[in-house]
Amino acid sequence: MKVVRKQLSPGEFSPTNQRYNSETDTVEFSPDGGTTWVPMPSLDPRHSTAFLYPPLGEDVRCDAAANMVKWIKDFLDQTADLLCAGAEAFAVANAAIPLYELISGGSLTLLALITEIAGTLTGIGCTALTAAFDESTYAALLCCFYCNIENDGQVTADDLTAVEDQVTSDLVTTAALVVNAILFLQGEVGLSNAGTIGAQTGDCDACDCETTLCVGFNDGDIYDFFTNPVGSLAPVGSLDESFGNPEPSGHSGQNVSYGSFQMWVSVRIDLGEPRHLTAAEYQFYFTSNVGDAIYRAFFFLDEDEVEIAHWDIATGQTQNAWLGYEYGGDALDDVRYVVAVLGQSSGTAITGDIWVDNICASWTG
Repeated sequence: MKVVRKQLSPGEFSPTNQRYNSETDTVEFSPDGGTTWVPMPSLDPRHSTAFLYPPLGEDVRCDAAANMVKWIKDFLDQTADLLCAGAEAFAVANAAIPLYELISGGSLTLLALITEIAGTLTGIGCTALTAAFDESTYAALLCCFYCNIENDGQVTADDLTAVEDQVTSDLVTTAALVVNAILFLQGEVGLSNAGTIGAQTGDCDACDCETTLCVGFNDGDIYDFFTNPVGSLAPVGSLDESFGNPEPSGHSGQNVSYGSFQMWVSVRIDLGEPRHLTAAEYQFYFTSNVGDAIYRAFFFLDEDEVEIAHWDIATGQTQNAWLGYEYGGDALDDVRYVVAVLGQSSGTAITGDIWVDNICASWTG
């Protein structure tokens, strides 16, 4: 029997006045039959909300993540079966079309990407692809999705970037390469849709997700100005309604003197319960007439407000610009309170002020 192989043509599956431009990574539209092409983001099923399906509900993050894993597993199981049977790239691409239509609203404008990914998978081959995706890989992938998508299972562009970063970090090299290629094809809209089309009931209890709490002194932020751990006589700070990044910001209030002239601000945020802290940072701004070092610190306290550790530095620093200070130590257990401290002391009277903003702490568990 003679087998006739035919190259897939986008024009057979999508309108001939639409195309994918791989050089610019954009979907384009031609108003004049192919003479002129202009970018048309609204036609891109990866990013246009015109292709977005309604979410499953309000608090379905784990089930949506399980559906996302199921879609990718179905895609890869089908591909592995074909490759192990000796199929070539065109057969892999052709078989992928119905699965992709499920999450793209039927759009095949990105057929060129489907065929490119099929070529990549064919190059990896049956043995390597099968070895890269076992039960532990899909368990890790579930957490990559669960830890980074929204509570309603939807995926923003920033969420997708976070998913891709965790995939790169948590999966073996081959699996990460394959999954991120598929995620590039899906985009945030396609991945969101993959979370809605299945009927999976997820179990995400084993996912050790990182949570970040940030305080910017806006309405609803939970913080308090706290006794400065460096010197109890220093002012603990106050709220400045007229200056901020964004407004308002915590600032040093007034200058005082106890042996030398001082200005300080100290802000405590409550993590709600003891946490396994992984990161902390804040932004700061100061104006000063003296050239002495600016003091930056984090103090980490347990539930009884006993110090677990602190991280500090006192060096010269550029003035009149928003700058950042970051905790660079090891992860810490049982941290309930994070205290951000900024200060300056001098034997000369200080004129100016100090502000802190966007105090953030991250933890897992």
